This record gives sequence, C-alpha cells and structure tokens, in this order.
Amino acid sequence: MLISSDGGESWWRPTLPALCAAGGTGTSGGDILSANDILLVVDNAGNACRSTDGGETWAVTPTGLTSISTHGVWTGSEFMFWGATERASSPDGATWTKTAMTAPAPRLGPIARGDSGTLVAHGYIYDGYEKQKFYRSTDDGLTWVELPISAYQQSHSIFRIAFGYAEPSDACPLR
Repeated sequence: MLISSDGGESWWRPTLPALCAAGGTGTSGGDILSANDILLVVDNAGNACRSTDGGETWAVTPTGLTSISTHGVWTGSEFMFWGATERASSPDGATWTKTAMTAPAPRLGPIARGDSGTLVAHGYIYDGYEKQKFYRSTDDGLTWVELPISAYQQSHSIFRIAFGYAEPSDACPLR
C-alpha cells in the first residue's frame, strides 16, 4: 500500500502493524477505504486497521467476522463488509457491529451504494460471461436478490463497481 499526502505529487509506504492486512485484501475479500479522515484497511480474515492521521499510525481491531468475502462499502455514515451469514458495520472503523443476514449471502465481490441507499453487487469477481451474476439489496445488505439475466448483458468479470452520475449522451440518453 502506498499513500500520498500531497495530492499525488509523491508517495510513501506506511508502517503497518503485523496483523494489519495479514489475511490479505483485494480480489478474495477485504478492501481499503477512506471516509471522514479515516483510512481503513480490512483484510479477508476480519482484521480492521484504522488510521486517523493520514497513515502515520495504525490501530488494529477485529470486525467480528472471521472471513470477509466481499469488498467494502462506505454508506455515508458507516463502513460495511459481509461474510457468508453476517454483515459487519462500523461508523468509525474502530467499533464494529455484527448483524445476522436474513439468508446466507451469495458469493459477492464488488459492492456499490446508490444515493437512494440501494446496494448493488457483482458476484464472485472471476465469474464472467455465462457465470456472471448481479445482486441488489434494499435493506443495507441483509438480504440480496439476484437480478434476472435480462437486466444486464453478461460479459467480462468486474473487479470494481462505483455509483455516480454521467452526462447524458446518444449512447446513454437521459430517461
């Protein structure tokens, strides 16, 4: 991991505690997020590493999950990660709450949150084409509903997903 403290002009490598990201982050679960002046690294083993001083110092706390199978999301008020049967959420990356899901989650990868609060997720990141699946949740990720194949065009695997607005064009007109 590299951090820039000057808008990308230069980069430096932080000194992380031994348990920080020991379980790995990235494609198999876990993520690096930032919000409200908090840098957060959550690994797929459930360790949360938090910095509030731009990466100079770090504290490690457990999320309460022993296996994180998703990327994370910031909702505007809390960080969220998912295991197979529980969601871990935290307003500050230091104090975590586990919440049981209404049903075991499908294997999820990248997740994004729209401004209405709806979460969307791609299935396992290496599942593309005929194996590709998309899901949505309207209850903060406690229940996931698989979208019908008719709702999207199956294609390449997706490694990141984000919510945002784009200017209308001929290819994508305003509705």
